[in-house]
Amino acid sequence: MEPELEKKRELMEPELPDAVTSGSTPQSASGVPAPPLESSDLDRLFPYGAGEDDADDGRKKKKQQTRGIISMALFVLAALALMALGLAMAIATQVATTTEGYNVAVTVASRMGERYDVPDQMPLDAELVGALNENWQQGELQQLQWHSWLIDVTAGDQFTFFVRSLNDVDVLPIIGVYDSAGRKQISANVRSAEDKDITFLFNTTGKYWLLVGSIGGVAGKYEVRAQKQP
Repeated sequence: MEPELEKKRELMEPELPDAVTSGSTPQSASGVPAPPLESSDLDRLFPYGAGEDDADDGRKKKKQQTRGIISMALFVLAALALMALGLAMAIATQVATTTEGYNVAVTVASRMGERYDVPDQMPLDAELVGALNENWQQGELQQLQWHSWLIDVTAGDQFTFFVRSLNDVDVLPIIGVYDSAGRKQISANVRSAEDKDITFLFNTTGKYWLLVGSIGGVAGKYEVRAQKQP
């Protein structure tokens, strides 16, 4: 204990009980008034709060450490998620070899993986490109895009529809004929062929559509035409 504080304590102790009882100023044995205690003296005489403060500091440090660990874990998880996403995107397009030796870009994402045939109902987002005739006309598909071509027929007409890729083997066409209500009548989805053709006999007069897409939803150019059979 500090000398000055010890001296104050010695001067107080002989008369401290009476002072507490009577409410008078503490007196020493020699009758000299004891120096008044200051708040800093009490902290040094009774250092009981120090342990509690240390405990609080310890708890605060533990909380800070815990928060730091949680933040680091979240950062690591976010980094791993980004790495996984990058890997998935890297393998989203792969080169597959068909039975005839063609190399074709085929996507493996969920929306693309099942696109090996036209749907039963005309897609609402199919882009109307133009009207079919016996001349070759070009179209260019964007990724996952559908094209529709209009044709007017009379009951009893029979047409053969031809579609061929203009991008070597990048685009393997898939085609289908739909009635005015958007219902599929016939389709062609031979996966290994760059050229597609289907022949259909129309029993009802009206407007029909030829839907054109590509296996895997791959982007690329193609040509299309319709030939009426005698």
